[in-house]
Amino acid sequence: MIKTFIILALQTFCNSFKLLPNLVCHLPKTFEPCREINTRLLDIVKDVFSDLRENGLPIFLDKSNNTICSTDYTHYGQMLYNPNTPTSTTDLLFKNSIVYTPTTAYNIVLHETLHSLGLDHTTDYGMMNYAVSENWYRALNNDERKLWISIDDIRGITENCKKFL
Repeated sequence: MIKTFIILALQTFCNSFKLLPNLVCHLPKTFEPCREINTRLLDIVKDVFSDLRENGLPIFLDKSNNTICSTDYTHYGQMLYNPNTPTSTTDLLFKNSIVYTPTTAYNIVLHETLHSLGLDHTTDYGMMNYAVSENWYRALNNDERKLWISIDDIRGITENCKKFL
């Protein structure tokens, strides 16, 4: 109990989040699904976005310059952005096969969505240190539980999106 309190207290005073260079956060953020998006993936995206909205982050599916697509791309998830546009256009790409591991798919979508808000990978505890695991046959393992963003992830989002929150 005391050990947990000390760790939480230390996290309160440490900002270990990293921000992506040149990605300007604009909220509310909207993504337009590609026409050919996997419907199971779209349901997972809706679940993640709904959870984020319930926690104060205005992220929606609607007409937008930002897109969200499924593909047979080699990565399980990837965020692409163009810092040369006025709104830092971001695109989220997800491998079609992640829908067979729904809890892992949720975590991947959440991780890539946080990238779209400007968070970069970190070595510290939090959603931005998330990595998928594969079994012996290189198939994606399903995570046991949905993960959530850490206090440090929230600080990073607040820092990057402060003029919009």
